Amino acid sequence: MTSLIVLAILAAILVMYFTVVLVWSRSPKRWARIAAVTGGSSVAVGIALYFVLSLIGLTYYDEGADSPAWFDALGVLALVLAGGGLLTIVWSALGSARRTPRQG
Repeated sequence: MTSLIVLAILAAILVMYFTVVLVWSRSPKRWARIAAVTGGSSVAVGIALYFVLSLIGLTYYDEGADSPAWFDALGVLALVLAGGGLLTIVWSALGSARRTPRQG
């Protein structure tokens, strides 16, 4: 089960990376490029924080039953960072895809 979670995280990172590269290369708009990089950074920080928290939880806390409130709050923060980063990437990808070429 753990290997499937790791594979899903790696697949999400690859999709995120290629989306950021696509937005960066295809969009002439500066805001879309900045949003894509910011979203990618937010997802990376969220995943790293969640991974570190899961290692700490496995080492020091038994199944999360006696974990302190700050530990749970950091877990929520990690999920919010990752989710917000993914939404920012999708927003920048949709914004750069909606651009219309100007004629004449």
